[in-house]
Amino acid sequence: MKANRLIQLSLLMKIHPLWVAWMLGAVGLCAAADWPQWRGPLRSGHSAEAGLPVTWGGADKENVLWKVPSDFGHSSPIVWGERLFLSASVRKLPKVSDQTAENQQHRVACFRTTDGAKLWQTDIDPGSWDTMFSFTTPTPITDGKRLFAFFGSATLAALDLDGKLI
Repeated sequence: MKANRLIQLSLLMKIHPLWVAWMLGAVGLCAAADWPQWRGPLRSGHSAEAGLPVTWGGADKENVLWKVPSDFGHSSPIVWGERLFLSASVRKLPKVSDQTAENQQHRVACFRTTDGAKLWQTDIDPGSWDTMFSFTTPTPITDGKRLFAFFGSATLAALDLDGKLI
């Protein structure tokens, strides 16, 4: 993976602090049906949609349309149109420490919301920071044209909605 495709957060914040603030604020202007970031379009955890289920799962899989296995991470899924995006980080070598960036493979995956089919998966090389926490705690964010995923190794990846690194 070319280094110029991955931006270290510290460099981004030094060069473009207003761009990052604008990007996070601009996502709040999207349509109510989309869920482009953690806690939704207005970052409030609320949706204007009516008739949404308030319970799901259980023995009869109430209100569950599909399920897929996921990689390790603490980020939440986001939705844009008929696409659901997840970020994750997996160990390259299972018996090596979770806390070293060199043992991580960062990943963003896209699923079709109607049937759970995986549309694409993009693996992203980690940065150089090690952490005591998850390498995929932040939820990705989208403006409907680009997808941004930040990882605990200080890597910020920018992708188009077809999974290609920008």
